[in-house]
Amino acid sequence: MKSPINRGGLRFYLVIFALITVFATPAIHATVRTVLYGVPLLLLGVALHLWAKGCLHQDREVTTTGPYRFVRHPFYTANALIDAGIAVMSGWWPWAIILPVWWLAVYIPVIRGEEKYLTSLYGEKYTAYKKRIWMLVPLSLPLPDTGLGFTWRNRNIAKGNELPRDLRLIAYIPLFLAAAGVRIMQHAFFTGGHYLYVGAAVAFVALHIAAWLISRHVKRGGTLFGGPIEEVRPQAQKEQTTAPL
Repeated sequence: MKSPINRGGLRFYLVIFALITVFATPAIHATVRTVLYGVPLLLLGVALHLWAKGCLHQDREVTTTGPYRFVRHPFYTANALIDAGIAVMSGWWPWAIILPVWWLAVYIPVIRGEEKYLTSLYGEKYTAYKKRIWMLVPLSLPLPDTGLGFTWRNRNIAKGNELPRDLRLIAYIPLFLAAAGVRIMQHAFFTGGHYLYVGAAVAFVALHIAAWLISRHVKRGGTLFGGPIEEVRPQAQKEQTTAPL
């Protein structure tokens, strides 16, 4: 059973509660407009998470390329955008108060634990990086661009679960669009002239099938996008970890 006080549980229960509010609140609920308002936040979060994954070489270096030039934890900034997008799509405005408190209560302990580990692993290199770059919001000047950034051949993408995860996240868009359609049509889901909502339900299923097929391919030893898996070259690693902070 997922717990609402950890990362996976937060997203799980947020989606469940958001869908409940679509149908349970008489005056404040999802519409096509609220779904569209939430789409840019969710897609921006997905893009940021993908960008960060394609730059990261975990446990091998202090990554300071890509989004790590701007914030120390772009994954969590991305998650905040995704979760905010889900909340907006629900159309229930009290999420604007509830979600930030819930989100920070879950993620701040996680971030502190990770930074303690990274400091023990990299010592002064990570301490200097931590002093220079903000945690979640890009309020400091970015680090110099070393040219060693995103690649589709990064192991996190070519042999990881990043793309299936992104497809499942994008599937929230047609899910909430279909839910809004059900609400608007007072549960007459297959009423003539409302094929948009039927198409949204089909798109939700199709995205999950695509995610499953990609995951299955990777688990069987396959790679994505062809070509060799990128590894951190010694010179590249040296350049990146000694970049001025």
